[in-house]
Amino acid sequence: MYILRTLVAAALAVAGISGSVAAQQWTADDLYADRPFGNIEVGRAGIGQMNFQAFFDNLSSQQRAEIRSRCAVIGSDGRFAKWVRDICIKVEAAQSSA
Repeated sequence: MYILRTLVAAALAVAGISGSVAAQQWTADDLYADRPFGNIEVGRAGIGQMNFQAFFDNLSSQQRAEIRSRCAVIGSDGRFAKWVRDICIKVEAAQSSA
């Protein structure tokens, strides 16, 4: 799997596309329960839906795509804490209202 990711990253670099721009398909093996959203800081996102919408709107389009993709995995994986699943519910609601 590591070799495949390395080859994909190399191909993207040759094509002039950074790895962060390319859409990543997350799997349960790629996510860690202690940092389910990777480098996206979600500390202030755990408040009400209105405040969450402001948080979500301030994310870059790449970050929004990443958090949606991560939530697609988190929603079906019971090892993540309730607050993590709650944020994913808010992500879904934010998408629906857009």
